Amino acid sequence: MNQTNQKLSRRDMLKIVGSGAAASVGLAASLPVATQDEVSLTFWRPPFDTRGPMGIDALANFYDNLLPEMLPGNVNVETIDSTGDTFTRLTASVAAGNPPDISNVDQTWVPPMLDLEAINAMPEGLVDVVGSFGSFANDFLSINDSIYILPWGWWERGVFYNIDLLEAAGIDHTQLPRKLSDMIPFVKELTVWPDDAEEPTLSAWPLAGGTTFDLYTALVDNLGGFWWEEDRRSGFDSDEWEEAWQITLSMFDDFQLDARFGLSALDKFYTGNAYFLSQQLWVGFVLRRDYPEINWGVMTHPTPNGGPPYGWKEVHLGWGNTSGQSGEALAAAWELWKALYSVEWTHANAIALNYLPGRLEAVGVDPITADNPHWAGAFEKHQPGNSVSPGYWSPEMWTATNTAWSRVYDNNEPVRQVLQELQQEADSILAFSDSLPGTILTRADYEAHPEWTDGLVPAEDWWDNVHASYLTEEQAALAQMR
Repeated sequence: MNQTNQKLSRRDMLKIVGSGAAASVGLAASLPVATQDEVSLTFWRPPFDTRGPMGIDALANFYDNLLPEMLPGNVNVETIDSTGDTFTRLTASVAAGNPPDISNVDQTWVPPMLDLEAINAMPEGLVDVVGSFGSFANDFLSINDSIYILPWGWWERGVFYNIDLLEAAGIDHTQLPRKLSDMIPFVKELTVWPDDAEEPTLSAWPLAGGTTFDLYTALVDNLGGFWWEEDRRSGFDSDEWEEAWQITLSMFDDFQLDARFGLSALDKFYTGNAYFLSQQLWVGFVLRRDYPEINWGVMTHPTPNGGPPYGWKEVHLGWGNTSGQSGEALAAAWELWKALYSVEWTHANAIALNYLPGRLEAVGVDPITADNPHWAGAFEKHQPGNSVSPGYWSPEMWTATNTAWSRVYDNNEPVRQVLQELQQEADSILAFSDSLPGTILTRADYEAHPEWTDGLVPAEDWWDNVHASYLTEEQAALAQMR
């Protein structure tokens, strides 16, 4: 990381991230810090100089030069790079009565932190959430009519592709298959799997090592399934979930695109031995940092109907005000929290981690543009109607779903039976988690908020038509390939 660059003022940075940001970077009126007595705050942040290389200099400039300008002069901030198991240390600090004032908070931490009363609700009017982050973000993150955390951005799940490998095979990376029944024979033709090998030596679309999650969630959404039907009822025991899991297993067993227990798809893509990779956008910063020789882009997932929805719109959180202080110190903590959601920080961090920014003013500002292959798929998926978000939930629910998938993937247990048992377990978790309903988005929520998707999702006739088309056309095509 080069920290010897010329210092940029906040005015200079605003010119970089776009002229439209200047009026909104303050987000809303500041909370008053009444006296000039020194106020001490503790700030936990993820180490940022291990990312990149893009965006690191801008983050360093923000922390060193811009952030102090945004805070009252009597506020002293102790900054600690938080490594290891931050959640365990954070909850321990709460129990000990000395939590940080501001900390990074993952989406899975929010429900248990609410149960511990360890995260503070944003004061009304501190941030214009709808104006700065959009109406969907406001609805998505409102819990019992309060905002506790705002999105750094959106972790779109998509398919990475190796441009050079495709060009060497005479394939234009802008003309790739979008329909699943077209994608399967396309990638099978590119896959090199010698008869005496246990797995492909050159994979077109490897899926071993955890990337099955990205595929089957896209399939569930496209087929019209939901993670959650209502606040207290999940959607796992459904034809859509069963079909999505069966198709994903067929990628190994019937279509033979990869070996179930071979080298991970990530390792294959990183070493130039795979054309495609299903994963979250964070893979982009690893590619730029560790594998700069790979020329890559991102597209949306191929789907049964060849169009949207393409899977999850997944939130990337976030800063939490975990302060146990009051009065002027708490007001100063909110000033710090607000500054960390500024356009400058949001834009720089989105570049560093390769996601789509949560702040609307940072979207579309170079290099985060729709014509940049590193973000093109995310821009397409982010359009209304092109994705579905199930919200976020407690670690217990993640454990339940991952364990269920392992039972069918690792142990070949019957898919529908496992999904039925997962439904029972998930519904039990929902029934006894008071904080959870406010953090998940259900089919009922989408039906009540057509503005989230311009009315495209999930109108009942739209879902029915998609699934009927799949059953009569795509399912037959896949069955023939099997």
